Amino acid sequence: AWSNQSDLDPSQTCSDCWLGAQSIQLSSPLGYDEDAASSFANLTSSCNATGYDFSIPTPYSQNAPETVQAASADIATPAKCPDSYTIKPGDDCHSVARQLNVSSYSLLQQNYLDLYCRSFATAGTAICIPPQCDTYTWLPTDTCESVVSHHTSLSVPQFLAWNPNFNSLCGNSFNFIGYSVCISPPGGFRTYSYPTTPTPTNTTQPGYASTAAIVPPNARDNSTRNCGSWHTVHPTLRSHPHMY
Repeated sequence: AWSNQSDLDPSQTCSDCWLGAQSIQLSSPLGYDEDAASSFANLTSSCNATGYDFSIPTPYSQNAPETVQAASADIATPAKCPDSYTIKPGDDCHSVARQLNVSSYSLLQQNYLDLYCRSFATAGTAICIPPQCDTYTWLPTDTCESVVSHHTSLSVPQFLAWNPNFNSLCGNSFNFIGYSVCISPPGGFRTYSYPTTPTPTNTTQPGYASTAAIVPPNARDNSTRNCGSWHTVHPTLRSHPHMY
């Protein structure tokens, strides 16, 4: 990946692919850095590139000093919380995430906790259980591509959609070593109920038969046998065929 190279030429660093990705990363609270923002400003100027503006994101709670810790009674309860879990002594964000089959990020984010897990909820606190998924514990040597390559039904866009704490280039993955990440959609795959095709009803129109009638013994030899009904010709009609 270009993000891991240091010998890029101007055709790469000034490309829309590179500048666009850097702009998106700097717009994220997890990807913004003042030095990176300054370097990006110099880069866009040297490339004479426009249209890559970004807004400085609002910091997440992980930027607060470590000494600041909300009391357990002050933790906000999410509005929609179908299930909850009570923190036990010795629990931390990663052990709880693994136990509940949820990503560490969703557990922290949904319960308004420090996203770097520096000040987890205290024992006895009830926290909300976010939508569950198949999880994987992120290792120091992992990349988005390496994790996806070991799961045939998983793509990088899916992984990033299910784990929004990773930026678009997966360049901040070192921040999430030891985190549980989702390798299946949180809450499971959606199921759809397709309407069944109704059984056709008898659509026979007036004047038409659905089955052939029994052939009478006095039927003409050259008459078709696939008839819905038979009629005996009246002598009057035999004498006046124009009345047929």
